[in-house]
Amino acid sequence: MDRYAAASLLRELASSDDVAVRGWVTGVAALELDRVAAVAVLESLAGDEDADVRSEALRELVSLDPSWSTRAVAGYRAEMRRSDVLAAVNAIWRLVQLREHPALGEIEELARSSDQPLLRNNASVAALVLRGDESALLAALERHEHRRTALWLRGLAYLATPGAIRTIERYAQDAPDKECRRRAQDILRKLAQVRPITRK
Repeated sequence: MDRYAAASLLRELASSDDVAVRGWVTGVAALELDRVAAVAVLESLAGDEDADVRSEALRELVSLDPSWSTRAVAGYRAEMRRSDVLAAVNAIWRLVQLREHPALGEIEELARSSDQPLLRNNASVAALVLRGDESALLAALERHEHRRTALWLRGLAYLATPGAIRTIERYAQDAPDKECRRRAQDILRKLAQVRPITRK
């Protein structure tokens, strides 16, 4: 198949109703297309409704086009300030994944002053990740505040240090209760999706 036909096919598949198909496109676009065509296909998936597809599209876009990370960061920083709490939380974690340290002050401000507990709690943990404060994350998990376990595990997954990953693996086996073990197992399955994105 020539590159033009491949680009046309991948553009069509990128709008498939099947999330597995859209996910497949994120993996093959850069392999089968030239840089410009791959970026065009992947941009259409960067706002996908599925978090895994969005994450992989973003990873590929940043590796193909360093200027794309600047645009993505600007969008995420604006999203943090909007009233949609879930979108703001997602934006915070995308900034963490991109290791956007200049956003740390804004994230810390949300952790201090947001009137939305979900946003405040996620911002607090995200700030620890951006600061590289592994010991604080580990200590919080050790305290086993059951309702916040998933958030501490998420922070450790985004931190992605060897110690953080080992801790999640141990927790998946030895957490104090079945639900927390399941949470850790779920996080382990998502490690590839949340690992830090290297920016050129």
